Amino acid sequence: MRRALLYGAVALCLSYPTINAFAQSMPHEEEVVRNAYAKFSFLCSLKPLTSASIPQLGGAKVDPVKLDAQVQQATPSYVLSDFKIGPIAEIADEPWRDFVTLPRQGGEVLQSGTSDQTFSDNGNLSRWSAAEVSWSPSPTLSPDAENTILSMTVAEIIKRASPQWQDPKDPIVTYTRYAAFTVDATLAGKSSGPHKAIFFFGTDAKGKEYVATNDVISGPSPLDYYINFPSQVDTSGLLTGKVREAPAVATWLRANVMSDSSCSQSGQALCCSRGRCGISSTAFNHAMETPLPTQN
Repeated sequence: MRRALLYGAVALCLSYPTINAFAQSMPHEEEVVRNAYAKFSFLCSLKPLTSASIPQLGGAKVDPVKLDAQVQQATPSYVLSDFKIGPIAEIADEPWRDFVTLPRQGGEVLQSGTSDQTFSDNGNLSRWSAAEVSWSPSPTLSPDAENTILSMTVAEIIKRASPQWQDPKDPIVTYTRYAAFTVDATLAGKSSGPHKAIFFFGTDAKGKEYVATNDVISGPSPLDYYINFPSQVDTSGLLTGKVREAPAVATWLRANVMSDSSCSQSGQALCCSRGRCGISSTAFNHAMETPLPTQN
């Protein structure tokens, strides 16, 4: 995972944006931002869902109301608004404080991480990606250090932080565009309140797009990983393993199928479009038509 320049360039995450009927002309950068936050929230819901549901395969009863509450408690909700998108050149000389909000001293930020969840059915192992998040005390930074960072220009931040936004072994990225926006994150009934964040969009020497994320209050996270390496986030194990037969998971899968027209990442079970994530209908239908592996 990438590291960040203190508060100035931290690669962070979270979110589950409110779903609206977006116009067909939604800018590419806005959709990338919304999908990234939605993907993280979607993955945060999986661990409580499967942890409570797997015992159903052995005959355990699950209270759907209680399960829904557990999932809601573990899943961050994000409202993203006030998008401003354009070439970095137009904001290069503006101060960092105009685009990133630092957490208040003694406050809290969201800390998160990802993991692989597994289930073995008599030797047949299924695996899927999941995420977890919680409120944690915000890092302490002296007033002078905060002021120094916030007074830097956007160009200065990019110059200092860009080497930390990606693996040093990867091709160097040239950042050319940005998406600045406001985030309001809520988890377990607690809200961050509206705060500013900005993502930078660039391309490497091979023409591949790379996105650097900066949302300090939403917490350090693998959000940049979700955007830049989507194939590494795999939920197919929920479809191809016996866990799909747990009643709660079966119900959840059917409720989260997305149409083929919304899914641009062909071959992947996880599909995100216009700030909403779900299961690809192609992957779902194929899995339901395929018998589970013979028990070893």
